[in-house]
Amino acid sequence: MINRIDVNLGGLTLKKFSFLSLSQPFDSQHSLDIHVTFEDINDLLGKGIDSQVSLKELTQKWAGEKVTATIMQGEADTSNNLKEKTKHTFIGIVKGVQIQMNDAVDNTLVIYGVCPTVLFKTGSNTRAFSEKTLADIVEEVVNPFKGLLKAKISPEFGERIPYITQYQEDNYQFLQRLAETYGEWFYYDGEEVLFGKSARSKTNVANLEYRVNLTQMEYELKLVPLTFKGQYYNYIKDEKLEVSSKSETVDLQDFAQLALSKSESMFSEEVLNIEFSGDDEQSLISKSVKNNKSKSTNSLAILKGSSTSLEISIGSPIKVKDDIKENGKIIRTDDYGSFIITSIRHYVDSRGFYQNSFEAIPQDIDYPPVAYPVFQPKAETQPAKVIDTNDPEQMGRVKVQFYWQKDGDSTPWARVANLMSGDERGVYFVPEIDEVVFVDFEFGNPDLPFVRGSMFTGSALPGSNLFEKDNMIKGIITKGGNHIIIDDSSGKEAIRIYNKGNKNEVILTLDGEPVISVKSEGKIKLEAKEIELKADKISMNAQQDWTVETNKGSIEAKAKMQIGGATVNIEGKSQTSVKGNAQLALEGGAQASLKAAMVMIN
Repeated sequence: MINRIDVNLGGLTLKKFSFLSLSQPFDSQHSLDIHVTFEDINDLLGKGIDSQVSLKELTQKWAGEKVTATIMQGEADTSNNLKEKTKHTFIGIVKGVQIQMNDAVDNTLVIYGVCPTVLFKTGSNTRAFSEKTLADIVEEVVNPFKGLLKAKISPEFGERIPYITQYQEDNYQFLQRLAETYGEWFYYDGEEVLFGKSARSKTNVANLEYRVNLTQMEYELKLVPLTFKGQYYNYIKDEKLEVSSKSETVDLQDFAQLALSKSESMFSEEVLNIEFSGDDEQSLISKSVKNNKSKSTNSLAILKGSSTSLEISIGSPIKVKDDIKENGKIIRTDDYGSFIITSIRHYVDSRGFYQNSFEAIPQDIDYPPVAYPVFQPKAETQPAKVIDTNDPEQMGRVKVQFYWQKDGDSTPWARVANLMSGDERGVYFVPEIDEVVFVDFEFGNPDLPFVRGSMFTGSALPGSNLFEKDNMIKGIITKGGNHIIIDDSSGKEAIRIYNKGNKNEVILTLDGEPVISVKSEGKIKLEAKEIELKADKISMNAQQDWTVETNKGSIEAKAKMQIGGATVNIEGKSQTSVKGNAQLALEGGAQASLKAAMVMIN
């Protein structure tokens, strides 16, 4: 078996090098190191052997350029040419150039390459996605880089995601978090970015045999905690969702299954995990619990090894066995089963010697074979503008738009914190459209906003009805002009309730002699089953007419009653009685008349 490597660097083919190292982890950036002598660099550039190697010139020439390294393995034909059997290609970008100079050895130029997913790590970004599928979201993130890298996007999760935020994360972190959340494969296979297990093209199983093409191996089984209960509260249904990891089964091969069984026996305490914020359906929290358990099972069994086979690559399946021989005959075969490569490092030296070292976990699993190094971002309280208040669930929720969101974008319906709430009771104040509110987040999750309160701005001030330099005024003013103003000024303490233009007003004064004043430019109407007025003194003043009407009425003064007017008429439509229990005096100053069809005086 012979090996050959071709390196294309900025359009030039590098024919000689000291050694090449290619590191390809599943869950992080790939790196390529090519060590070349100054002599070979000058040969590549068509210069004399002793020409100066300029770091500045080479950086200008190669930094940011495409680099392709192709390792080929096969047999020699009759002309000693390589008859290719298998090959591995890495397409990357030159990230840096370094000169290493030493008196004891040849001066060396090191060319550093990285995979093109480094383009996803250009800095933290914040944006939100609403009512899109996982494939749509990944496509939108990857699309700006399509001319610089190839990508296949084929996630298993196909449902629409109501709302998800990329919050102060670079694109690579966000894509990894999406993969972690929805249990998807996301990695670079050397030539393409893959999102979704079904997107991978390298699915052929490589067979490794100890002492044949597997030169060294370590296989470790260990116990890890796997028992927990996931919990989340669904406020719309007002119910607590719980799922035990014990109820979620994970398919493992025999070795890992043994470690799982022992782990559940040793770590039997069922701890409570409340990190499942946003999993507001039983199916969602069940899937998340299974994903978390599956992620932990990746640590149960780990295979490490070194091989001379070029057939193995990152994310690809392998099978491992060991034929035990005696006197040249196989007496038994130890079958270690199937594995997925989670990390591999290729090494080629100037002689064409090839070797790799790798890590793998058992089974060709559907969930990711690694625990992505991601953390749920924590969102800070921040301002936003209300854009909708017509809550379809009639819960007093609002939609807001953060100042970092594009026009037309908004949050989902967000609850508004009030002093108290209950079934047809509580304090109900919902901010108005275009008001600036202060938004916080449930568990710090940027996908779960709620409104803590409203804030005045430079273009929306409290106004003279509320602001007072000594802070003596408190109040409520609604958009319709209804006012409740509390004045704490010394000697002027009062509570005023009035509407737009002061057309109707109720005043409760507390300065000196307490007074309650009710004023209206229109009509004041009191209506009740019973009305009772009680006071030491009652005064009524009608500027025009005063009418009292009742089915049955009585007016009684315990001491004295006086009825006076320019003209006083007392009329009973059927009968009128005037009676004095002790005396009755009827007097006309100028004239008195008593008139009827019949007059009886006794």
